[in-house]
Amino acid sequence: MTTQPSPRISIKRKLAKILGIMAALTLLVATLTLSFREYNALQDNIGKKLALTADILGQNSSVALLFDDQKTAQEILGSLNHDPDITEAKLQTRLNTVFVSYSKPAADWNGFWPDFLPKTRQVNRLIFHNNETLVGQISLTADLYHPYQTLLKNTAIYASIIFLALVISGLFVLRLQRSLLRPIILLSDTAKRIAKHNDYTIRSHYQGDDEISDLSDAFNSMLSQIQLNEANLEQLVSNRTQELEMAKLDAESANQAKSAFLANMSHEIRTPMNAIVGLVELCLNSQMTAKQREYLQRVETSSRSLMTIIDDILDFSKMEAGKLQLEQIPFLLEEMLEQVLAIMNQLATRKGLILKYPISNQSHTVTGDPQRLRQILINLIGNAIKFTERGDITVTVEELSRHADQICLQFCVTDTGIGISPAKQRQLFQAFSQADASVTRNYGGTGLGLVISKQLIEQMGGSIRLQSQEGVGSSFIFSVMLGITDLAGVRDSKPHSIPLFNNPEFQNLRGARVLLVEDNEINRIVLVELLEKQGVQVDIAENGVEALSKLDHYHYDCVLMDVQMPIMDGFQATRCLKEVTALIDMPVIAMTANAMKEDRQKCLEVGMVDFISKPILPLTLYQVLSKWVRVKH
Repeated sequence: MTTQPSPRISIKRKLAKILGIMAALTLLVATLTLSFREYNALQDNIGKKLALTADILGQNSSVALLFDDQKTAQEILGSLNHDPDITEAKLQTRLNTVFVSYSKPAADWNGFWPDFLPKTRQVNRLIFHNNETLVGQISLTADLYHPYQTLLKNTAIYASIIFLALVISGLFVLRLQRSLLRPIILLSDTAKRIAKHNDYTIRSHYQGDDEISDLSDAFNSMLSQIQLNEANLEQLVSNRTQELEMAKLDAESANQAKSAFLANMSHEIRTPMNAIVGLVELCLNSQMTAKQREYLQRVETSSRSLMTIIDDILDFSKMEAGKLQLEQIPFLLEEMLEQVLAIMNQLATRKGLILKYPISNQSHTVTGDPQRLRQILINLIGNAIKFTERGDITVTVEELSRHADQICLQFCVTDTGIGISPAKQRQLFQAFSQADASVTRNYGGTGLGLVISKQLIEQMGGSIRLQSQEGVGSSFIFSVMLGITDLAGVRDSKPHSIPLFNNPEFQNLRGARVLLVEDNEINRIVLVELLEKQGVQVDIAENGVEALSKLDHYHYDCVLMDVQMPIMDGFQATRCLKEVTALIDMPVIAMTANAMKEDRQKCLEVGMVDFISKPILPLTLYQVLSKWVRVKH
């Protein structure tokens, strides 16, 4: 008797039954999705409605806010009576004080309502007059009771449909569970055991004669292939990991190289500047004519401005990260402008140009960062002088708006220079770029000035724009927001003059013996002169080796240690002297031209008690020395 083979059950029939179940689940998901979408659409529509209403009311109320017309503003808010959902509205001035308000009773929320669903929706919009001047803001509140009632009715209908679909689907699941799910569950259990034990020798043993048996065979074949590829995959992962580690090391090395470059640039620039500032200070403390004193004072002011600009360039990465902090100190705007124009007028005169500044009887006592504002003006006026061969440069200041505690000022620097074509104007505010490569050859420059100025202006709450015609000239126009103060505040903020010589505060320096370790000859001359004026006895060493030799034979009250020196630098010399028991308590003060924070921290880590940044100012030198020097008689 021949045995008949068992009938082959087509996977198509099985999948047809599965699709029935999936249809029910799809219906459930679709219903829930529609409910959520309707809720989101409800919120979105209400939000758009409130925003549009707020914008319309705000635009209509801008003039009323500007001229303090509460009656007109109240009438405008009264137009909300026709809207059943909006229950509250407020108009506020730019100082956040309530100007006018509107309200009507909200719906009675009786019964259960989830706390996580908001009962109201509020929108706040800023109000600008003519899309330029901020005059206040408007706030609208809508009651969501009626929209939620509609949403609940729709949800009830969806729930009924879902319940009916689930009942029908459940009947199919009960009948098809044994014949349909068992082989799939077996295959799933096999996959889970492989994943749990990470053992690719396990195989599927399904004995059926359908498409699932084909799937089981393919599954076993795939496991065999995975076993063969696993070793290659592990090697590939290992290779890629090494490549990533190398890339990480390269990136860290590049970052360290950048930091080292900035530190070296700081040292190379600040070292000669230290000599300039020190020699000017010594000359100012000597006998000279009034004209000579005026010239040297301008040199001193210009050198300090140059040092500030150097600091900004070295700190360019911080500006890119948006971490540059602006000061807020009182100052007289006209006094700051006079200082800038006095410096720039000399440059203009040398080129045969006229620097114009219309004199105004109005003065502005403001709060902000005068040094940064001075830097912006020096950069723009300097560019105007650089690119102008004949004619004049005009600087104007205009008050755009004034409020209780803020003022908006617009500055304009206009020249009759070479001008800039529209195609090249887009490159002006990009780092390290100029309008044309020939500009760099003919006029020089790094291409950073306008980028730094633009970022500073934006941090001051303003903007900068350019109007230029090639061959006619250019106008750089920028605005800034500054605080308002009185003249007394400006006077109080100015540093009081502290006498450098015959000052009781520095009497403890007289008779002190200091070892000056400095490799630069001009810096040694300046520092020796400054120290001897206070009665300090100074010994000199040109590097760390000479310093250790002198410390071994002589007694000193303090050591002024330069950081970067040949043969042995200041860091190594300080470590060596701190290993000598007799010199452990010797105060070592670093003199560093490096402006980076990590360099200053390194000075303290090697045992130095303090540091003085180059260029060294006499007052700073005396104050730091007076802090640490204790003369033993």
